[in-house]
Amino acid sequence: HLDPLDLDVLLQDIVEGFRLQAMQKDMKLLLDLPEELPTLRGDSLQITRVFSNLLDNAIKYSETGKPIQVKVTADSNRITIEVRDQGSGIESDKLDHIFDSFYRVPGDVEKPGGTGLGLAAVKAIVEAHGGETRVKSKPGRGSSFFVSFTL
Repeated sequence: HLDPLDLDVLLQDIVEGFRLQAMQKDMKLLLDLPEELPTLRGDSLQITRVFSNLLDNAIKYSETGKPIQVKVTADSNRITIEVRDQGSGIESDKLDHIFDSFYRVPGDVEKPGGTGLGLAAVKAIVEAHGGETRVKSKPGRGSSFFVSFTL
């Protein structure tokens, strides 16, 4: 169901919903929104699923005490949302598989939870909305997951 979404309110609600989980690891969740954000047409339940998954992963795979930032940028053609952590990062040779179903980064198998389906679902949902996903990561420096939607 594609409806006009007030993305800034939706993201504020999602971030607020993860504050307790972040506080349990002594993490701050930072939300950086532009003053004016264009309306996105989307399925609010599925868009919530995308950012809930990305925030859950960022908290799960980050070290205690490190902040997580959600940054939104927009212009007249595109909205891009970045979820950035300061976790262990991902080796460059693993990045091509990060959105594959059932893929888990070797060495992360001992981390709690996860089936390797979350990022595959993120990609499928974003693509169903005509958007794109990408990731930038450096071992020891963290990861940034980007979700972009064309307006």
